[in-house]
Amino acid sequence: MKNVKYIRKVCNELLSCIEEYQSDDKYSEYWRRLDTQLYQLCKSFPDHNYVGPILVKVIAVDRLYTAWLYRRGVKYINVARGLQDSDIDTLLNEIGNRLTLRNVKDVANAELVVAGFGNPKRARYDVFASKYLHFHRPNVFPILDSSAEKRIKSISNKIGLHLNDCYCETRYECFCRQILAMRKALRTVTDRHFSLLDFDKLLYGERYLLK
Repeated sequence: MKNVKYIRKVCNELLSCIEEYQSDDKYSEYWRRLDTQLYQLCKSFPDHNYVGPILVKVIAVDRLYTAWLYRRGVKYINVARGLQDSDIDTLLNEIGNRLTLRNVKDVANAELVVAGFGNPKRARYDVFASKYLHFHRPNVFPILDSSAEKRIKSISNKIGLHLNDCYCETRYECFCRQILAMRKALRTVTDRHFSLLDFDKLLYGERYLLK
């Protein structure tokens, strides 16, 4: 581990993003209210037994968080039916409520199922899958997109965390492992335990919070 000074800087940036998200600013309040409603929606309809609630969740996450389904012409009803016929509920029940090194592969496998709309062998929509699953289990599934990947890779390199991509079987597994490694590194300079929700604010702060 190296560059303790930079690790402290990352901690301060993280705290700033958390403070901004919780502020009374109208821009921050907009995202806070939006998140609250999506979390509540997925809490009210957590399973995938009926196509109606699944369809509502798919549309809400995709359109509000730009998860690329609509822009690529994907039919929402096909996504909903695919998830209804999948084993995603069984996988989520087996994973638990916290991302750890022990369950990271199971988390990545669940993401593949959603990214392939029920078929992990045809997983193409990682961004949608991570956002969709995040609102079901916020402490298990960090939000993935290319900007977040670049940011965490930059931070990891400066901290001295060089995670070999071949160590991971999938894109999402690699992303999850990087977050777990970074969280461990930050614990070396602070007594505060940062959650996945906190890291989401750090990785997306420049886009959704900091003006």
